[in-house]
Amino acid sequence: MRWKENLFRKENEMEEKIRAAFNQDTQEESPMRGVAGQEMIGEQVDDIANRFTHHPPRHWQAEKYVAIRDTAKAFARLIKQTCPTCRETSLALTKLEETVMWANAGVARH
Repeated sequence: MRWKENLFRKENEMEEKIRAAFNQDTQEESPMRGVAGQEMIGEQVDDIANRFTHHPPRHWQAEKYVAIRDTAKAFARLIKQTCPTCRETSLALTKLEETVMWANAGVARH
């Protein structure tokens, strides 16, 4: 449990550093400046923090993860049974794995 407290503390410290970088008033190059040197708005900073923060699973999310994985597994079996062994089949399975990853990320983040 102590490692979780340390992890959350470090995440909060990192978020504070991001916000401090965002709030600096200088015109020097900053990770919180956009392509044309425009400052990023708070919503963008929050989005970055959300994308790169660990999201521990909540009790209600577990069944969603299982449903996503089980459905993907069934589809993967269908692909393996109906498609020849080739590059395209391999790519289809890889993209299915990617789909599961992004679906799980959607559940975790929102």
